[in-house]
Amino acid sequence: EIRKACMAEDISEPDEEMPNPIDGLKETDGYGTDRGMSEFSWFIMFHGGRALAGDKASAARVKSSLLTWADANALTQTEEVHDAYYALKRSLLPMIVSYTIVKDDMSKAERKKVEDWIDPLVRRVDKKFDGDVDMNNHRYLADSVLTLWGNVINDGSLYKKGEERFDIFLDQMEADGTLPLETRRGARGLWYIRQSIADMTLIAEIYDRNGDDLYSMTKNGKSLPLLTNYFVSAVRSPLIILPDSSENYIPGPSDNF
Repeated sequence: EIRKACMAEDISEPDEEMPNPIDGLKETDGYGTDRGMSEFSWFIMFHGGRALAGDKASAARVKSSLLTWADANALTQTEEVHDAYYALKRSLLPMIVSYTIVKDDMSKAERKKVEDWIDPLVRRVDKKFDGDVDMNNHRYLADSVLTLWGNVINDGSLYKKGEERFDIFLDQMEADGTLPLETRRGARGLWYIRQSIADMTLIAEIYDRNGDDLYSMTKNGKSLPLLTNYFVSAVRSPLIILPDSSENYIPGPSDNF
């Protein structure tokens, strides 16, 4: 079933070219990121999925693209601003996951080249900006990247970021499952709750593979399942989120909370 899902999307162009390496991601004037990694992220996810299902041609594309981007020292010129770093974090996740799918078929020298390129990029996103982005979904995403990479390279100091973030995440949660830093985001409030669930679930899955249960971790009755319940309830009945979303803090392109 997993193999079928991975192969469900057909390759429209068998000779599709790999997106060219970029020096870095840049600050934008308005809301959001510069989308400089959108094409490559899709490329690496698409072929990573097919490689997982056993497609040797896609596996070769993943290996070739990672090595090409590593040779180019791509992304190392990313501007040190929170939106550019946010985009970098989102890009690192599919790159790391796809790397884990193909790395056993790479030589020791090839693995070293890719890891020597990815490692400093991962460590860069541990940066603190002295603002809400150090506590909200930006930080959840950062710690999911750090935890994932720590698990891949067996770095305990990075890996433990996951459990540490879970503890802080539960402290931030209200008794009803609300994450105030996310639900205040107006029309984007539930989108950011979904993003938070995705990041914390990734951390929980990584820990689960190592025999540690974060899904059941609770603090004064607060838990990841409670947040998920809040999210599903608010999707079904948006009135639930309106008291928070009416704050309309940086709502993005849609300002109708």
